[in-house]
Amino acid sequence: MRVSIRLRTIIALNAFVIGLAVVLGWIAQDAAGQVVEERFVTEMVNSASAFLRGKTFPRSDAMMRSLRSCSTRSGWPPTAWTRTSWAAAWASR
Repeated sequence: MRVSIRLRTIIALNAFVIGLAVVLGWIAQDAAGQVVEERFVTEMVNSASAFLRGKTFPRSDAMMRSLRSCSTRSGWPPTAWTRTSWAAAWASR
């Protein structure tokens, strides 16, 4: 059975369009997934910080050392906080 050139062209273009739609859908799904993941992480951090902001924790030297060791990876705070320097900074407000 002979297939006309018109039918072959239609089949080839349909296959190309379907393939292109699959590839673009895959890329769009990946991009949307990254946006959703970023928003989820931001929302989690914001809600955790709002929760902790409302709490009052005792400020001890051990807590400040722990915070400093956790925050040195991000480079903040630039200086070491101790209970006395925290109190001095609080009093100077």
